[in-house]
Amino acid sequence: MFKNYLKTAWRSLWKNKGYSALNIFGLAIGITCASLIFLWVEDEVSFNSVFPKQDSVYYLPTNQEYEGEWRTFYQSTPGPLAKALKDEIPEIVRAARTHGSNFLFTEGENTLSRFGRYADSDILKILSLKFVEGPAENALGRPDAIIINQKIAEDLFGENVKALNKVIQVNATESYTITGVMKTLPENVSFGFEWLAPMARFLGGKNMEWAQEYGNNFADTFVELAPGANFDRADTKVRKLLPVKTDNPDNYAFLHTIKDWHLRSNFKDGKKDGGQIVFVRLMGLVAMIILLIACINFMNLSTARSEKRANEVGVRKVLGSGKKSLVAQFMAEAIITALLAGMLSIILVALLLPQYNMLIGKQLNLVLFNSYHGIALLVITLICGVLAGWYPAFYLSSFKPVDVLKGARRVQGSANFIRKGLVVSQFSISIIFIISTIIIYQQIEHVKGRDLGFAKDNLVKVPITGDIIKNFDAIKNDLIATGKIEQVGLSNSNMLSDGNNGSGLQWQGGTDTEDVLISFRYVSSDFFKTFGLDIIDGRGFSPNIASDSTNTLVTESFAKLMGPGSAVGKTIDRWEETYTVIGVVKDYLYGNMYGKSDPVMFIHNNQFARQLYIKTNAESDLTETLSNLESILKIHNPAFPFDYQFVDDVFDSKFRSEQLMGRLSRLFALLAIVISCLGLFGLSAYTAEQRRKEIGVRKVLGSSVSGIVQLLSKDFMRLVLVSLFIAGPLAWWLMRNWLQSFAYRIEINPWVFVLAGLCAICIALLTVSFQAIKAAVANPVKSLRTE
Repeated sequence: MFKNYLKTAWRSLWKNKGYSALNIFGLAIGITCASLIFLWVEDEVSFNSVFPKQDSVYYLPTNQEYEGEWRTFYQSTPGPLAKALKDEIPEIVRAARTHGSNFLFTEGENTLSRFGRYADSDILKILSLKFVEGPAENALGRPDAIIINQKIAEDLFGENVKALNKVIQVNATESYTITGVMKTLPENVSFGFEWLAPMARFLGGKNMEWAQEYGNNFADTFVELAPGANFDRADTKVRKLLPVKTDNPDNYAFLHTIKDWHLRSNFKDGKKDGGQIVFVRLMGLVAMIILLIACINFMNLSTARSEKRANEVGVRKVLGSGKKSLVAQFMAEAIITALLAGMLSIILVALLLPQYNMLIGKQLNLVLFNSYHGIALLVITLICGVLAGWYPAFYLSSFKPVDVLKGARRVQGSANFIRKGLVVSQFSISIIFIISTIIIYQQIEHVKGRDLGFAKDNLVKVPITGDIIKNFDAIKNDLIATGKIEQVGLSNSNMLSDGNNGSGLQWQGGTDTEDVLISFRYVSSDFFKTFGLDIIDGRGFSPNIASDSTNTLVTESFAKLMGPGSAVGKTIDRWEETYTVIGVVKDYLYGNMYGKSDPVMFIHNNQFARQLYIKTNAESDLTETLSNLESILKIHNPAFPFDYQFVDDVFDSKFRSEQLMGRLSRLFALLAIVISCLGLFGLSAYTAEQRRKEIGVRKVLGSSVSGIVQLLSKDFMRLVLVSLFIAGPLAWWLMRNWLQSFAYRIEINPWVFVLAGLCAICIALLTVSFQAIKAAVANPVKSLRTE
């Protein structure tokens, strides 16, 4: 019997292949969208799944209170904390500190710059790292040990070459012995690394005594709880430990589970507040909405064609077919359509995936032989088939044979109302997508266009390596002598990042100053000119570092904390040093691009520099400028390759999540519109076909082409207008809630809704007009000759 259903269903689909093709293509687009979103969601929710101890591994952020507000920091635990956790809290069986750094590996002619971590040996068991060469046990036990991943080993030594026990040069001055080769971690890990070296090596460096004190935070600390340990009890003990050690109740660490490192990493006032999980849920909802739009297409076209199927239903019922068998046949048609759409979607996903990966910045793969992917695709396809087919199946099978065979059955009443409701639903969703896309774009551009307080264009950032600091004056002079470079400066941190900070300072004219978080910037004298920072009071640093070693510049917000009058001449006690303010810099934006930045204190010191900033001449050829820059750095820092970034690219990366949302909203808005238009195209074609005799009569009686087009289009335009009135308030409410999460945001402008409405009307009019014009210009003799 099932075989008969399939044969009959296939025959029916082939007989109406034009409408079937529209249904298949519409469902295929919906399934393709859902599949692409599913692949992204799968990657997001599987972050850190490579580490097997999902129920016992935790990271330790810290909560610190400043001016009555709790703020959460990463890489913010002091050096001695890990040992104290392991020694004093029985629930913790392992604890490890890590600190990130870049190493330049040299092997013969091969050089590689790779990010990794100094780490305590417990990290190997905490993360259960898998080794392909050497034993994990004691792999970090010697000071010159280093563990590299497979990728570094292959890039340095070639494939199938043993790297174990080889000695490699690092940063042109140090030697390490490879004591292990670990499997390369996937990209979807929160705390990635490509090599591990002993923490003792880092702590044994020159002037590193500060790293052994509780007052200095620099480490990422990871712990593993004992099997069966009570999380709440362990977390309570962890929260109490740091305040006891530092005698500061406003600074404590807490346990953050590995399952939340990626999805729930946002904090507000010291508590979890959204994070990537919000975006994941949103994308899941978008996938369901697009599938729903595709299913609505199927329902609309199937019920619209019910008059053509009515006689078939009537005859079959007279011949003894029951309602169940008719429902089964129509459901079989829907499922076959969905399966064909599913097969087409596989081809579409394969074609679109490379471009999709570029769009989202990931390397996703659809592996059909992966049972998870195959089952997911099949489930999505079957859901579409059932969801799209159930209403047409029950509606068509409910026709009464007596009415049908008398010709009394017509598509009207509730079915017509439902069909119009489905069209309205489709276009309402599409209009919401259009409005959301415009507002997301506006918000991103609004923030990117914010006055930063410095000039980010034509700025090149080069990480400090080798002899750059030692040869800084020579490098600066040679660069400026090219005529293509305007200014050169040094800084200890990225201009757009929080960088080093601290509290406990005291200054003239201030009260409760110890509670204010201050950022520290160690800079060269030309730093301010390089960035175009305005010194609004006093002067900048002189080229002679010694003459300004106890002087400082502060930002405008810092100066306001020093009371009325000029800040110049006032003093700041920073721990054991006293600095005199010689200048005030206009506030600039860094850290949180949507909020306000902390006050900054600038100190004249080149030795702590981590970044070299170069201001290029805007009129110079950029390729030639970079070539000159590379040549000069090669002369003064020959052991290291030329590595650089543009500051405006770093700035753009600050909005990666918002830009991804903007790109995806544009993509899915377009696809939602395409799917909606496919349905509208089919409905308008069927309407024109139903009314062809009426159109013929009207043409014979003198109606113009424009009049007939208007006649066929006006009903659809009414539905689009209803969609506008529904979508407008919904889109406003959704976007208003989204914008509330940004401190610096746009106001929603009414013209956005007008523009979205005009777009929807134009798109719908173009879609409907094609069929309307085709019907209007047809020869009326052909439509009337059967009368």
